[in-house]
Parts: sequence; C-alpha cells; structure tokens
Amino acid sequence: MIDESMLESEPAAVDLLLLCAGTAIRVVREVRVALDRRRREQVIAVQLAVLHKELNGSLTGILLKSELALAAPLPSDAREKIIAVRDLAKEIRTVLATAALTPESLEGARMTKESTRKLGTAGGNARAQRAGS
Repeated sequence: MIDESMLESEPAAVDLLLLCAGTAIRVVREVRVALDRRRREQVIAVQLAVLHKELNGSLTGILLKSELALAAPLPSDAREKIIAVRDLAKEIRTVLATAALTPESLEGARMTKESTRKLGTAGGNARAQRAGS
C-alpha cells in the first residue's frame, strides 16, 4: 500500500518502488517454478531408477528361461521364436545399460522397426499361448 501523499510528492520514487516490487515478485515466481520443476524431476528420477531395476530383473528372467528352453530339444519354429525373444531381451538390456535414464532421454527412445516387428510376432504368439493355458 502506498500513501497517497507520497504519490503526489514523489511520483518518480513511487514508480521506481513499483518497478522494483514487480521485479521482486517476478523473481520469486520464477524461483518457485524452478523449485517445483526440480521436485518433479527428483520424483521422476526415483521412479526411473525403480523401473530400471525392475526391467533388469525381468530381462534376467527372460534371458535365463530362454537359454534353458534352448538347451532342450524343441521344434524348429518354437526354437526360432525363443531365439527372437532372447535376442530382443538382449537388445533391451543393451539399451538399458547404455542409456542415461532421464525424462528427456525417454522422449527420444524408440525401438528399431525390426525389433518392433519381432516383438509383435513373438509377443502375439506368447499371448495366444497364455490365453490357451
């Protein structure tokens, strides 16, 4: 609140005061936005670390089970499908091992067209097998 007499006697000083107050309010607002963004980034970083750990565990299971399955006698079509699943798991593990998991890096993450095709074929067959059992 500004005294009316000050407005009349020192208009330049009041203008300067209002300018500084506006700048201070803007700076406080920018700091709050930056702090909120940092908090969100920290939450995302924790979530990414948990996801990374879970994916690695699942990939280890897929790789171990596929190697065990390949050690047994299998029909050639089943062997090919298990090899495709194993190769995709290896590819995903390599990507996870080399990728810096940040929100920004995930925006650009894409599987290759060939990997997506293999995954669709193997994944569809695996889903059909689970539904039948």
